[in-house]
Amino acid sequence: MLWYNLALFLAALAGFLYGAVRFFRGKKALYLQMIVCGLGCMMLSRLFQVVMILNLGALRQGFHVGYLGYSGMFLFFFSANYGQMDSLVDDGSAALRPYRRKALYAPAAVLLIYLPIALSGASLSMKISCGLIAALAAAAAYFHMKHLIIPDVDYGIIRSIRGYNRFALLIGLLSMTELATLALDMRGALIPLGAALGVDYLLLLPILERGVKQWTT
Repeated sequence: MLWYNLALFLAALAGFLYGAVRFFRGKKALYLQMIVCGLGCMMLSRLFQVVMILNLGALRQGFHVGYLGYSGMFLFFFSANYGQMDSLVDDGSAALRPYRRKALYAPAAVLLIYLPIALSGASLSMKISCGLIAALAAAAAYFHMKHLIIPDVDYGIIRSIRGYNRFALLIGLLSMTELATLALDMRGALIPLGAALGVDYLLLLPILERGVKQWTT
């Protein structure tokens, strides 16, 4: 678990530093900065888990501060897409109702992944912690999914960030799968999960940057 979390910390750190340099210099959109902060939360979560393993020899069972990093990441991702960004493409009309309904498949998938955690032999504190993370991940996943399938608006604003939404949605699904793997003590599955998460952490912000460049070209 040490090398696993260390590798993911370094991947998240690299992604965060890239975003901090690219999106916190000059007058950049708050939308972009919130996503960088989300990845920063996961970076701190991985760092905490590395330090915990170095000090205790293993991750603490049940709730620990590292879970707040998961929650913070999904809360930032949700906040970035909710509100002004979402209002650009969804005016609440009946014509767009089919897209809102289809978008519910994503949070349903997140909650379905949480189900084995709820039914596992994990501690109550872990079930509650993962339940909170699942709720925030589901809320973020709804908007990621909706912005992937809903018709675009003028200037291609939503189409340009669909790559980001695809990767962010995948991070949510993989993160919940990781937590389920830990709850069920299926450590062997962590290697492919970690590889996929590491790639996502590294590519999330470069893909976002490539997309938003279309806003000004």
